[in-house]
Amino acid sequence: MKTMRQNASFLKLAGIVILVLALILVAVLMIFRNKKTTTSTEETTTDQTTTETNTSTLTTILDQSTETQNQFSSFETKAYNKAKEWKSSASLCAVSIKLTGDLNPQSITYSFIFCTSQEKNYYFNINYNTEGQFLRALVWQTDYLQPDLPPIGYESFKKADFPQALELTEQNGGQIFRSTNTQSTITLNLYRSGNKNYLYWFVKYESQDGVDQLNKKIDVYSGQIVSE
Repeated sequence: MKTMRQNASFLKLAGIVILVLALILVAVLMIFRNKKTTTSTEETTTDQTTTETNTSTLTTILDQSTETQNQFSSFETKAYNKAKEWKSSASLCAVSIKLTGDLNPQSITYSFIFCTSQEKNYYFNINYNTEGQFLRALVWQTDYLQPDLPPIGYESFKKADFPQALELTEQNGGQIFRSTNTQSTITLNLYRSGNKNYLYWFVKYESQDGVDQLNKKIDVYSGQIVSE
């Protein structure tokens, strides 16, 4: 009788031990599973953050396109007044906008190039940063863009302003170029060219060493990329 009670106690104890071990095993498996799920979620979040970082700066520029265009117009007016101090007959004949490859809006510089029939050798060039600080200089026509540029006119019915030209280039190779050339620079030149003197944006993405380049020509009136 005593032996039977001992066996029953042993079996009961063994059952409790097995149950405890099973619970511990289940707990360990759940912890491992939760840890794996958390790691996977963190990796996904990191990837999404990286993607957002690649596009956020362009989004910032586009969201501020009205503000950017107002800033452009303000600097253009100031540059025009200063050009008139140089020559009363001065006309805007080109615009050059530069920014860093990370598309930081604060890196933008605006250059306004003026010409006149009274001066065949020089352009009047004035640069503005986003803070409104400026630098003006006379530059040889043969050293800048191309000589004998005709006046722009910059009509109000244009289709592609600076942010739109940048967005179009981004969609056609620009974003890929920047992803492989992290220290690149971007230049957008606006001037008339060709036999009919059409107005174009000439957009250039350039690597830090100048070896790699991406060039696009955009018709200002149609807002389309033009084949070279």
